[in-house]
Amino acid sequence: LIEAPALRQRAAQVLETLYDRDGDPSAEGLVRMLQIRLEATEPGAPRAALHQRIAELREIVLHDPVGALDAIATATLEDPTQATFREELLRLSAVALQDARAAETLEEVLEDPRASTVRVPVLRDLAAIYDERLIDPVKAERTFRRLLTEAEGDRDTTLAAAVALERCVDRTVGTEAREHLLVEGDRLGHRRELLLEHRGRAHQQLLLGVAVAHQRGLV
Repeated sequence: LIEAPALRQRAAQVLETLYDRDGDPSAEGLVRMLQIRLEATEPGAPRAALHQRIAELREIVLHDPVGALDAIATATLEDPTQATFREELLRLSAVALQDARAAETLEEVLEDPRASTVRVPVLRDLAAIYDERLIDPVKAERTFRRLLTEAEGDRDTTLAAAVALERCVDRTVGTEAREHLLVEGDRLGHRRELLLEHRGRAHQQLLLGVAVAHQRGLV
């Protein structure tokens, strides 16, 4: 019956119930039935919920963290505004040692118009992956810059992003880029105050670079 197009979905529902009752021994079969149900499920939240269930079965019952990550990554793309999916994506990518997969997924989320309301938390998560897990200062710098722009007006987020961005620049291209960063931050209008408040006297010296840059005609 499962191979007959007209009966496929009904058969999958019946078998899903039977496999669910049977518990762990039938987990593989249950995952297959859920995958069949996906064929007739509306995009968005309904499909995301099925992928989430598949992820749970693959991780907890089948001990397949990579398969679980694949499923939760798909759920995240189906419903990009759901914070729970992004949290699971970050957790499972660490368990499966697949941080690059999480970064790729979040990059796709940022391209989705439905995710316009969650760009700041997505950028924050993505920047942390590049900065702390993948140790990619170039991509981290790029993402922190995007975060500074998106989060303008959010004092706590811009402060954390500004400090992290400065650290990334320190690791990549040195003094000239540091000076450019200070000039750019000054253009944003609030970087002087944030850095001075956060790190006091040490940052006063750094902020002198802004004045030097002005004198050199860089702004």
